[in-house]
Amino acid sequence: MSNMHVGKDTVVVGTGASGGVGRATARLLAGRGAKVALLARGADGLAAATREVEERGGHALAIPTDVSDAGQVSAAPDAVERESVPFQCASLAMTSSVAHGLSHRLGS
Repeated sequence: MSNMHVGKDTVVVGTGASGGVGRATARLLAGRGAKVALLARGADGLAAATREVEERGGHALAIPTDVSDAGQVSAAPDAVERESVPFQCASLAMTSSVAHGLSHRLGS
């Protein structure tokens, strides 16, 4: 990540965001001002991750998602797109199978 510029115009979509590496990555990128779409199954962990992102200066969008459910994964880019005001992005980093659908919608 050291070669990637992350700032207030960066949108990151992360899976597994309710815990572990996904949550730690969300906190790290939020500390750099990124807008973070948090995808995870666990409601409690997702709520905590949302608070942590916002406490660190990022903007969070929590999207309850089970990545083993193709319908939920397909719906995630639409959820991010509906939040177009805070999620206007100049650069885009992806960490999930949502990448194709979202990058196509955002013209990346």
